[in-house]
Amino acid sequence: MKPTGVLEMDEARLASTLNALFPATGETDWQKVAAAVALTRRISVISGGPGTGKTTTVAKLLAALIQIEDSPRCRIRLAAPTGKAAARLTESLGAALRKLPLTDAQKALIPTEASTLHRLLGAQPGSQRMRYHAGNPLHLDVLVVDEASMIDLPMMSRLIDALPAHGRVIFLGDRDQLASVEAGAVLGDICAWASSGYTAARAQELTRLTGSPVPAGEGAIAGALRDSLCLLQKSYRFGSHSGIGSLARAVNAGARAEVKATLRQPFDDIALHPLSTTEEYEAMLGAAQQGL
Repeated sequence: MKPTGVLEMDEARLASTLNALFPATGETDWQKVAAAVALTRRISVISGGPGTGKTTTVAKLLAALIQIEDSPRCRIRLAAPTGKAAARLTESLGAALRKLPLTDAQKALIPTEASTLHRLLGAQPGSQRMRYHAGNPLHLDVLVVDEASMIDLPMMSRLIDALPAHGRVIFLGDRDQLASVEAGAVLGDICAWASSGYTAARAQELTRLTGSPVPAGEGAIAGALRDSLCLLQKSYRFGSHSGIGSLARAVNAGARAEVKATLRQPFDDIALHPLSTTEEYEAMLGAAQQGL
């Protein structure tokens, strides 16, 4: 028996579809792994830092889903915690989808506008009540939620409560930034399990689907949760051995000694300029304003 939340898929068809959308790179393609994770789970989480391709990944996995489902009635919704985040998702996902090989009918299945979570759930002005809840679930098949790190615990509870039994939800975000203002760093807490690695069975499944080796972790602690996550590990904005890449990893890990050591190295893209006086600080600000 399949665990709750696991979706039955034709592995051969899914692998073929993913291969068409994610050309072979000669290394483990974590965007492709993330798509495989999301396509085989009802609830999935994709986390990655700036430049790791979260939007590109979700555009391709939606394209794969539409091609595999081959249903003219697949209802997809896009949402984000704030209006600004919803506007960014609308723009970035639209640009990514225009580059993909979809028919006009397939493109029509993907919404052209994202909404805020409050609007999606039908928040009532001056009240904590929502129009959509367990007794009146959302009318959708697939929900994509961006900037998930900004979702607090009460909102996450309402959102999951309002999902239809057959629906799936894909959470996108960066576990290292934009924590929720209210109580509950939900995305960060969930992604804390990511370092434990996939269960052996899940790693083998993802390896078959992607054609690239996906490592398994030791043991099966929180396997059901970990097997629904994927961390995008490659930045396409800067190299892993660049100064910015090294500094970002050290800062995210809270490794002070490594931060200091990185700043002392002769990288081309970062430099440490110690300031000892107010005048030096003001001069630095002036140079920055002039683009120097």
